[in-house]
Amino acid sequence: HGLRGSRHSEEQGGPKRVEIWFDPDSGTIQRMLLDGLPRNNGGPARIELELLSTDPLAPDFFTHEAHHAPGRPIEPERIR
Repeated sequence: HGLRGSRHSEEQGGPKRVEIWFDPDSGTIQRMLLDGLPRNNGGPARIELELLSTDPLAPDFFTHEAHHAPGRPIEPERIR
């Protein structure tokens, strides 16, 4: 099953077209397409996301150490 939407107003930001495919029994999104994204900062015009797994993540998945070698410095995010 899927949903498809499009933006008609140029005054609103965001993608011009969105498509979402989902499992009708669970409601879990399987695939999502964002097309016609604003390019004013040089970003992509289109992004497609696909669910690869629903396996549980390790408890430390969202930590710095789970993805980087020990001792790698952390640079704070700069807010513009």
